[in-house]
Amino acid sequence: MALIYIDASGDLGDNGSRFFVLCALIVEDAAPINRIIKNLRRHKFRKQLRKAVEIKATDSSPEIVASFISRINSLPNAETIFVVLDKRKTHSRFLLEHKHKLYNFVAGKLANNISLKGSATIIIDKSKRNPLLRNDFDRYFTTNLACKDHSSKVKIVHGNSFNFAGLQATDCLAWSCFQKFEFNNAKYLGMLSMRSTVVQVW
Repeated sequence: MALIYIDASGDLGDNGSRFFVLCALIVEDAAPINRIIKNLRRHKFRKQLRKAVEIKATDSSPEIVASFISRINSLPNAETIFVVLDKRKTHSRFLLEHKHKLYNFVAGKLANNISLKGSATIIIDKSKRNPLLRNDFDRYFTTNLACKDHSSKVKIVHGNSFNFAGLQATDCLAWSCFQKFEFNNAKYLGMLSMRSTVVQVW
């Protein structure tokens, strides 16, 4: 069974960032990611991370982010998919005025690039507080999954990132991609050596 972690970087507001990035990290097992988090906390970065509830790229030093990415690269049979939205090229007023629909639109493009060959648990950072919006997202996302055969069973979990090491890893990856597009800083994304796909939409 596949585990698919989804997190975002950037924002969908009118006056915020130009780009919005949604990232999926696909792995076979959560245990290796859990070990990565524990090792980061116990060894080299013990002092820096002692008071941190979770590891977030925006709150971490460049050394922590670089080390995190290098360790994520070691995950067996892992894959990452990035969908990058350029808000300046988004001309749908409906989507721009309904942020949850715009989020779902980007998520649908992400789902289009995820091919399932069996069952999967999708764990997404809990950004939608309203249960109705979560249900709307779940329906839209599962409908847009690529190559979803009738035997595939999909479970979607909206969780807090401090409870899931995989979401913390995905936060780091999404942030790295965001740095490249928003600030023309490809340093961190360039460290990623696992199989990855970048899809640009507007």
